[in-house]
Amino acid sequence: MNVESRLEKHRLKKRTRRKKLMRLLTSFFFLLIIVVVGCFIYSEKILTYIGGNLVVKNQIKKADAIVVFGGGEKLERLNHAITLYQQGYAPKIVLSGGISKSPDSFNWAKSMKEYGMRKGVPAGVFIVDDRAESTYDNALHTIDIFRKEGFSTGILVTSPYHTKRSLWTLKQIEKESRVKLEWVLSPTTESSFYIQNWWKNKMVRSFVIEEYVKLVAYKLIY
Repeated sequence: MNVESRLEKHRLKKRTRRKKLMRLLTSFFFLLIIVVVGCFIYSEKILTYIGGNLVVKNQIKKADAIVVFGGGEKLERLNHAITLYQQGYAPKIVLSGGISKSPDSFNWAKSMKEYGMRKGVPAGVFIVDDRAESTYDNALHTIDIFRKEGFSTGILVTSPYHTKRSLWTLKQIEKESRVKLEWVLSPTTESSFYIQNWWKNKMVRSFVIEEYVKLVAYKLIY
């Protein structure tokens, strides 16, 4: 089954389950707010656990390619990937991201490539996926690129709070595609998210709540 067929299959699946999913997510969202508010009042240890539960990080080692998922903290993610490339951890950088939904819409992957080239990375180092509109798309297209390029190992760079869902999604698609890849998670070190105090930043609090909602949604849909 090709990439387009798999995408269409899951889009149809999402439409048929949307009503049930929205009811569940609404309930989960309000429950999560109650939990987080309660944690603000009573326990920093619980808050630290809530933030840390979203983060996956491995010992860095050499791989076939570094993969950057576009989205929030785009440049922070790319800067980290460029540093890893310059340190010799991989010869290629895969950039995955589609058209942004902001009023001044732009192409995530292509803009990241242009930025990387301005930082001194040769154009030939980059492999661009400019079709992705979600983390699922990022993972699906990345695995397709790995199959075509013959890659078997990758270093995934994204924001810390995004690592758990990203890895889970990659592994789900690997199962469907009957592909076995090895991943090292290396979250950007420039993120505004810190496990020890994420709840003190209003924007980061919204990231964490949204990420938990999406994590549940992904496990239901995919």
